[in-house]
Order: sequence, then structure tokens, then C-alpha cells
Amino acid sequence: MNPFAQTATLLSVLALAVPASAQFVIANSDTNNLGYDDCELTPDGRYAVLRENTWQTSARVFDLASGVEVLNEPGAGGGPSGVCQDGVAVTDERGVVIGSQVVFLDLTATPPVRLAAQDAGVFPRDVAITPDGTIAAVRGGNGVNGGLLLYELATGNRLANAPGDPFPSGLINMTFDVDSVAVTNDHAVFTSYIGPTISPRTRVTVFELRPSGGGPPAIVFETGAATDQIGEPHDVTLTPDGQHAVVRSGLSVGLYQLNGSQTTRPWHKRLFNDPGPFGLSAMDSIEATNDVIATISRRSVGGFAAQLDVFEINGTQRSMVLTGDPHDLAFTPSGERLVARTHIETFLFDVVNLPASMFMTPLDREVFDGTHTSYGAGMDSVMVTDTRAVTLSRLNGITRIRVWDISNDTLEVALETTMPDIPLDLAITPDESRCVVSGLTYVMVIDLRANAVTAQHDPSPATGSFPWCDGVVVNDERAVAFGVAVANGFGWVSILDLFAEPTTYCTSGTNSTGVAAEIFASGSARAPSNDLVLWARNLPGLEFGVFVFGDGTAQTPFGDGTFCVGGNTTRMPFLSTSAEGIATQVVDFQGPPREGGTIVPGQTWYFQLVYRDAASTGSGFNATEGLAIDIN
Repeated sequence: MNPFAQTATLLSVLALAVPASAQFVIANSDTNNLGYDDCELTPDGRYAVLRENTWQTSARVFDLASGVEVLNEPGAGGGPSGVCQDGVAVTDERGVVIGSQVVFLDLTATPPVRLAAQDAGVFPRDVAITPDGTIAAVRGGNGVNGGLLLYELATGNRLANAPGDPFPSGLINMTFDVDSVAVTNDHAVFTSYIGPTISPRTRVTVFELRPSGGGPPAIVFETGAATDQIGEPHDVTLTPDGQHAVVRSGLSVGLYQLNGSQTTRPWHKRLFNDPGPFGLSAMDSIEATNDVIATISRRSVGGFAAQLDVFEINGTQRSMVLTGDPHDLAFTPSGERLVARTHIETFLFDVVNLPASMFMTPLDREVFDGTHTSYGAGMDSVMVTDTRAVTLSRLNGITRIRVWDISNDTLEVALETTMPDIPLDLAITPDESRCVVSGLTYVMVIDLRANAVTAQHDPSPATGSFPWCDGVVVNDERAVAFGVAVANGFGWVSILDLFAEPTTYCTSGTNSTGVAAEIFASGSARAPSNDLVLWARNLPGLEFGVFVFGDGTAQTPFGDGTFCVGGNTTRMPFLSTSAEGIATQVVDFQGPPREGGTIVPGQTWYFQLVYRDAASTGSGFNATEGLAIDIN
């Protein structure tokens, strides 16, 4: 039956209303500790491993399916990690949590258990695991057990170490490394602080992890008094192909070619016009593709400003002065565009077609100002896909989240919303469908396909504080947010079900927009939580539509597409698509039949949107593909 045989004139005044759904919170733990400050999810999605940053740093493991805590491993010895940026690293088999000791967890045991623990000095800085999951590299802290540390992940035994150079005692809590170790399967690249405090330097040490002649890992490259980078260490990253490491110190950038025992430094360059030290202004300061390196600085000469320096891999350098205090930057996954943020503006750059002159010019720049900088602007404040950029800003006590459409080489606002908390961190799911934003004690989920907020969660009524490392981590199915609530001294962690994309089936015909419409869902498939929401996009704007559902499938030609729902079918209320071509419908399992009240849990149900397409050259109506959801 053609659903548009109904009286469509009654629908002309209907507009798209974004549903206020709440995604299912699997677990919310509020425990008497000094707070969680880092977390990693195992690649298989089984566990979340968190660091509890008490005076004796502890490791905690949560089952992501149930939200149950399966391990609480107290640390030994005194001294938290302090201002490190990575405190946890994982594989499917192992977890590594750093404090005054490096704690190795065996995640193959049921439940997980501690495998080993090794002293790591006072205030260790960073931890990374080789992509093949065999070696853990730890930038340890001060003392005889600290320095540059390499461990066999299978056993937790130390493979090699070097002294490194400890931070001067007066700077332990004043300096801020974003990263101080990066690894490939063959190399580990460490940074160290070299005094004096008036003219600090950055020492770079490279280990070959598997020497061709056999034996333990060995140092194959290290800078010295005449070759150290200028300024205190700030960040280190790798090119995606693993061929180069890039080190950012306070005043310079160095490129290191990783080539077995023949590791070299092709170039070391000062930043244009010596912009000055960071202070605590930039959380992320350097990013790299295989072809281009970008770094952001706080410009303390010639007035208050930021500076962007862009280097080609051959060392050719370009620069631009930016308004505002620097905070974050990110390359798109394609490596073709760069988004940079200061507390005043957001900038979009083309990094493929670089200018012939030494001065960069943005494709677009838009004011998105804030009154918070440094930690007050969050751990991360820029995340990007090839078509979307998400930026955070806090202005006069109000946190704003802006989603930009960058698909046309401009910064077009796709969504702007507010969050009732100080911003902390944000992360985009690997499938690029959702962005999760955390505040000090708040979590918000944004669907980047619908440009809409689909969930909000307040895990703790207390006022929060900034952790050292991160505030939220995600995969396609789960988000884990965490932090510290200062009013009661409790750490909090919340695990949210992001409702991994259900199965689409059948075919969707191209419509007058030039593409085929898509159907997807948010909320959860749990009938008791009653928060399932259907969405469709790439629709003609301001047209009539209706979602239908049934307990079977079909493959029947329908207008310019296919009717995909069979069995016992029900038509939901008519709706109007938005001007942007989006439609949405709340499924009410407890409501009238047409709103989902006839859906029975424990089986698969099938959904589809059919819609009018007056501008088409075909039949004038069409349908999305079908969506199969296991309701439980």
C-alpha cells in the first residue's frame, strides 16, 4: 500500500523535532578514591583498563559488556604519575598502567590478574606499546629506577633501560609533556629534559628494539650537548607509515628517520621568528602525515598570539600568525586538510596544495571565541573526520560545542549546542558516526550523521576537576568517560552503550538529491530503556515521510526504490523532513501500536522510511534501505 494515499495535507505544519533520548548507561561507578585520569579499551572491545591516580596508583579493569569491575589492583610504593599524558596502554592480552611502579595485567585470565610490577621512578611520564603487542616502552620518572624503560609485554620483564635525564626538582609539576615516547615495531623514541632551567634543551634517544645482530634493544641514536633540540620537551609523534619520528621542543622541530641501526636526523629547524615557550597553552602541539608536519605555538613576542608552522617532509617551512592562545590541531584522516584552534578562532587549511611563499593562508577561518585557555579549554578541543570537525569553547561560563561541515573546504556550522559543564575531552568513534564529549562530570553524545545531540548523562552531582591524561575513550559500541569529583573526593567512571550500527539490508534508490537516503538508529535496542530513535538522512528537504516497521522482510519494487519491510507491518505517524533532509522518529515500546507498542522483545524487527520526492524525475516517492534491529 502506498502510504501517501493518506491525507498528507494534515502534515504540512509538522517540523522535525530532535528527540531527547538518553542512551543506555551500562554502569556508573562513584568510588572513594582520588579520581580516574586515563583509560584504554582493548581492541576486541572486552575490557576498559583505567588508572586510579591515588598516591599509590591503582589499576582497575571493567567488563565493557556488563559494566562490572573485574579487577582492582592497588599500586605499591609511593608517588602518583603526575603530569603525564598517557598512563595506560593495552592489547587484547595485556594492560600496562604506570605510577611509581609499572603494573602489568594479564587480561587473558578470567578474571584478569596482575602479571608483574616494576619500579619506574618518581613521576613517570608516558607509556606506549609496539603495534605487534610485544614490547612496552615507558618514559619513567626520577630516581635510580626511572629513565627510559623497555619491557617484554608477555612477562613484564625489563629488556633494556637508559638513565635519561630527570626533570629538575622544581619543575616536576610545572612542565607539561604531551607525549614523551612513541614506538613502532622496530624503534622507540624518547625525549628527556636537559637543564639548566634558564636555557633548557630536549634530548632525543632512539632505541632499536630488535637489533639485526640479535640481543636486547639498544640505543642507535641520541642527541648530545651540541645537537639537543632547543627548549624543553613538549611532544613527539610518528608519521603514519612509521618511517619518521617528529619531536617538538619549546623552540624547534626535529625530524628523525627510523631506519634500523642507521637512524638519522635529516633536519632540525627553529620555529619561525622564535615564538617563545608554551607555558601551559597548547595541549597538542604537533601532528604529522607522511608528507606534512604541523605544529602550533604560543607567540610571546610581538604581542599575544599563536603561530602555526608547517613543514614538508623535506624540511621546507611555512608559517602563519594566528589570533588567540593556541590549544589544539588535527589533520583529517585523508591528510589533505588541517584544523587548528585558538581560543579566538577556528582555522581550516589545505596542506596538499601548499603556497609557493613561506606564509600559510587558510581556506577558511571563523570566530569561535572563548575565555578559557590551557587546562580550562580541555585536554583536547579539536577532533576531525574528512567531512566534519568538532571544536569546544567555553565563553563566560558557558561551554559551546560546534560541529563544522568541512566537506566543501569551508567551515560551515552543522550544529551548535551547549553543555552544562566545563569541557574536558572529546573523541570520535572509529566509524566516524558519533562524537562523545566529556565535561568534568558530564557526558554528551553527538550523532555526526544527523548533526544532533542523541544522549546526555550526568554521572556525578559533584563539581569535577581536571585529570592529567584524558576524559573519554570510545569504540563503535561503547564510550567510557571518567574523572574526579572534587566535592566528595570521589573518582567517577561511566560506561555508555553507543548502540553499534544495526544491520542495513535491501536497496535504496537514488533520489532528487543525487544520492540514496540512509537509515540509522540511536539510543539502544533494549525495550526496558525505551530510548530507541530512528533516523534517516540524504532526503529531499521539507517533504512528507513515514517510518514503517514489521517482523519480516520484503524485496518489492516501490516508487524509485524498494519496499523492504514484510510480515506484520505497522505504519508510524507521518512526519516532515527537515530543510537539511533529515527525518527522525522516537520508538515508544510502551506507547500506542503505531508508535512501537506492538514491538515484541526477543526477536529481530525491520524498519524503513518511505518518503515523497516531488522533485524526482521518476515516480515521485522513494524509500531508504531497510534496518534490522535485534530488540531485547
